[in-house]
Amino acid sequence: MNNLVSVIVPAYNAEKYIGEAIKSVLSQTYPYFELIIVDDASTDSSVEVVRSFNDDRIRLIQHDKNRGPGAARNTAIEAAKGEWMAILDADDQWLPERLEKLMKIALKAGEEYFIADDLLLVFDTPSGLKVWGSSWKIYYKFNCKGEFKDIDLEKFAQLSFPGIKPLIPLKKIKNLNIWFPEDIYFGEDLYFWIQLLKNGLKLRLVCESLYLYRITPGSLTANPNRLEHLIKMNERLLLEENFSDRERIIFEKQLEKINKEKEYNTFATLLKQKKFKEALSLGIKKPNLFGKLLWRLPKSLRYRTALWLNRGKDR
Repeated sequence: MNNLVSVIVPAYNAEKYIGEAIKSVLSQTYPYFELIIVDDASTDSSVEVVRSFNDDRIRLIQHDKNRGPGAARNTAIEAAKGEWMAILDADDQWLPERLEKLMKIALKAGEEYFIADDLLLVFDTPSGLKVWGSSWKIYYKFNCKGEFKDIDLEKFAQLSFPGIKPLIPLKKIKNLNIWFPEDIYFGEDLYFWIQLLKNGLKLRLVCESLYLYRITPGSLTANPNRLEHLIKMNERLLLEENFSDRERIIFEKQLEKINKEKEYNTFATLLKQKKFKEALSLGIKKPNLFGKLLWRLPKSLRYRTALWLNRGKDR
């Protein structure tokens, strides 16, 4: 099994974590890969960290200006030479056997599939990474049983679009001319996965956690503008052709859900800032916000408790 995998890593001001990300790739039990790191005009020493590694499989490409994660991934795709492409974020890591296990499944499935495992949520602590648990169970209440599950776009939506960092047939997506959107800074990956499904690929979810997803303060996941980008992404999907009526209903419901989340996010932010009068005024106009606050309280407490027990850094 010597099929070349192009591992693509977009990096922006990732000096603190990118060295560990690189080490996790170089430690893979599957050796047939190229590691393409696209530095998106970092202002820290990310480039110097990458250059400190002496391995011919590492390729560094530098943007002359910051263009966002979608553009960085597209640059890597254009330069990639592999038959398969694997996604890794600069602040995350892989378990050593991840690539080998996913490639065995991918080669059996063929290039009509893209393959994703569960994300293992980890806290960044003074003594290293500490595991919290499965993202699919904690965030999406999805308990994957067996070796894998094959799902289509409708099932993916029913699961609330669980987070994935898949292994993708590279030649297939190049032939289909599928790219990451470059004007969306959050949700650009979900848009890409939806395009894969729209163009006939099937998603195979592997019921194992091999990807270490770091809950990182200051990351794009914690960006307060993320909901605006998700709204933009869903509005774009609704304007596209070749989706079924049922799939359009999915995007309409998702857009409605995000707009409600935006309202709640405003309410929660006012409470955190101790602007209680403004929060009360908004709550009177939207009484469901109080109910949502109470409904989310146990989940928030579980997160805070896990964070405290592991001495992790908050998002």
